[in-house]
Amino acid sequence: MNALMASSIGAEIAVIASLAVSSFHIAFAGPDADMLAAAPLVTVVALESMRLPLAFRLPRMRFLGMAVGVLMLSGLSVITGEAASIAYSNLIDQRTRSVAEAERDLTRAEIDHDALGQAAARRAEEISRLTAEVETARKHRTEIDRPTELQPVPGGRTCAGKRGSWNCGAAVQTEAVRANAEAQRAHSDELRDASVLVRDAETRLSAVPPGPDMRASDAKVAEAKRAVAEARASNPMFRVAAAWQRTPVEALTSEEFEVVKHWAVIALASATALATALAAMISALPDRASAPSKLARRLRAIARRRRPIIVRRDVPGPIRFRDRVVYLPTDPATGRVLP
Repeated sequence: MNALMASSIGAEIAVIASLAVSSFHIAFAGPDADMLAAAPLVTVVALESMRLPLAFRLPRMRFLGMAVGVLMLSGLSVITGEAASIAYSNLIDQRTRSVAEAERDLTRAEIDHDALGQAAARRAEEISRLTAEVETARKHRTEIDRPTELQPVPGGRTCAGKRGSWNCGAAVQTEAVRANAEAQRAHSDELRDASVLVRDAETRLSAVPPGPDMRASDAKVAEAKRAVAEARASNPMFRVAAAWQRTPVEALTSEEFEVVKHWAVIALASATALATALAAMISALPDRASAPSKLARRLRAIARRRRPIIVRRDVPGPIRFRDRVVYLPTDPATGRVLP
């Protein structure tokens, strides 16, 4: 067993152990833990243990077996990458827990502040509505609070007859007096009702509770924002993300940090999924110095055949070049090599 093979086996054991621990923590953390959550954990560990034997065997397979092996190894690497992405995401979340808690407190403070602001806005709308009702009631009372126009009482008329004289316009006078009295009474009732409406509207307006004190909420929100800024500035993950985004850490937004986290998790998970499998395949390949492959020997033979033959024109007679003899044409009279 060479050193690379031993290192790949050790790295694979470490990967399986770390993924198992991380998956166990994710599955059984919190009050909603369930034993059924261990099923994906066992599946990932079982499939992960097949990667190295398959990678060791892959270079010695034939074409069909190699194709199936590559397909299976790719699927196992995808599973490993998914599990590693969950593990690395959990790692980043654990390292940024202080920032998450500070942001959670800020969100709660902002929600409380918004709730108080909405209550203040509703109170302002209620006061505006009640004020409009009071103004309307007062305006109505002002409009009706004026002397009532009464009908003039007609003068009497004296009528004479066998029994003597009498006031024959008394009935008309009585009706006019009655109508005026009814008008006075109706006006008084309307004025009284208008006064009641004004009093009720003023009572409802005065019964509106006082508005919330926004100063304490504003101070709480400001303190939460300072806590978030301090937590981000002191967190190494946010400092790295700010360096990658080339922006100050205090100006780094949550969206920019999530972008860095996204690509970091993908890169780390991909490296974890491919590194041990590729190392196992490389360690299983034959050593070129000790036993060259058939392909390498064939290429060397082709190179030897294509090597150019250097012919010396000043030497007559046959020339032996490696395993071939080359005869050059010569002049019989002089013995010189013909051009």
